[in-house]
Amino acid sequence: MKRAALTAELVAQRLPVPEISWISGETALGYRNRLRLRVLDSGQLAFFNSQKHFSCCVLEPELAAELTRLLELTCQRPERLRGVAHVELRSRDDRGSFGLALATTPNAQLELERLQMEFPDYLLGVCGDPNIACQIRELPQHVFAEVPLDGFWQINTRVNQRLVEHVVRGASERGVQRALDLYAGAGNFALCLARLGIYVDAVETHASSVEALQRAAQAQTLPCRGSAERAELACERLARAGERYDLVVVDAPRAGAREALPAILALNAPHLLVCSCNPRSFARDAALLSARGYRLHALSAFDMFPQTEHVELLAWLELHNHAR
Repeated sequence: MKRAALTAELVAQRLPVPEISWISGETALGYRNRLRLRVLDSGQLAFFNSQKHFSCCVLEPELAAELTRLLELTCQRPERLRGVAHVELRSRDDRGSFGLALATTPNAQLELERLQMEFPDYLLGVCGDPNIACQIRELPQHVFAEVPLDGFWQINTRVNQRLVEHVVRGASERGVQRALDLYAGAGNFALCLARLGIYVDAVETHASSVEALQRAAQAQTLPCRGSAERAELACERLARAGERYDLVVVDAPRAGAREALPAILALNAPHLLVCSCNPRSFARDAALLSARGYRLHALSAFDMFPQTEHVELLAWLELHNHAR
């Protein structure tokens, strides 16, 4: 079904349908490493989708057990989460800490020290806090990332490892020396590319993620520089400065990168790598890039979200007859 949906989107945009490499994880269940829950007026927790059940089979087993414990804690004393609109529970990181991100209700003033005493076993953080706590996440190439509790991280740890390995291998095969990573998050791709000795400029709007990325790069002596700005503005600035890149990575949100594409094209990079969780916006963006001389060279589909209709796409596009 996912293959058919992807093919249909490519055909609708009049794009050639290449051979698609499909990569799955080790399991179709027990893969999800985080979940978001709303806080009811009573202080108890509930799914945003009322049809879901707390015995969710797609959660990592350890995270599912921790969810049960968190539910018990909040049932015993619902007032613990007064002033919180929703929480996001994240799996145990490489230091052994579960993460709990708290989104406040309007005008709420949370006392984080008090909450930390109420939930001593969690790494706590308030969403939007510029100094929010970070978890440590292991990546391929013996690299680690610092990930803010309110920052983006892929939901399937095992499949993400394979995704990153694919990116690193492809960059190595293409002889990339300088890369621009747009929508970089906390450095999921940028840090591992830098481990190869590639110089990476990483761009992300979430300032806490950029600071975390730079800390991780400095701690590991990686040639990676972060910038907290919108992708299109960063591309325009870099083009004016005469910066040149062998590779531009575009890991845009679900809506795609349409607004940034003109600025990305102005960089005239010989290789583009587009990562997308939405076949429709991917096909639309790929069609626009194709009209400007980029050919779809390879397309892989990673089953990041088993038991759902969603799929993570990774596409290499090459600039035809590019002259440096």
